[in-house]
Amino acid sequence: MYTQGAVEAQSQYKFQLLYSFPNLNKVYTSFELFSLFSNRLMRRSRPDYKNYIECLNIPEGEDDPVTILSRSGGRKVTDYFEVFPCPEPDENGLYRIHFFAHGLRHLSACATERIN
Repeated sequence: MYTQGAVEAQSQYKFQLLYSFPNLNKVYTSFELFSLFSNRLMRRSRPDYKNYIECLNIPEGEDDPVTILSRSGGRKVTDYFEVFPCPEPDENGLYRIHFFAHGLRHLSACATERIN
């Protein structure tokens, strides 16, 4: 089901509902990953797949589709849709999220140094 944010975005910013999920009040289920998401994944058969997984810092054997999408963002050049991981605490109650940061080149040298 869409979040309440989609309702607000639709009314305030003319958010276009996703073609595959047109009903805001319906729960969509599937035994397979919906094509909206699966076509954002690199094929395992590609020669550079292993390097891609390493660049995403995904441990060997943990390269399930949802992990890959949450780490990569699932971005495509053909649209503006992105996937973000849901923050969840680990066994110690700490939150750790892997993500790509955008726009770092616009930060001050001090901020960039702190990030590094």
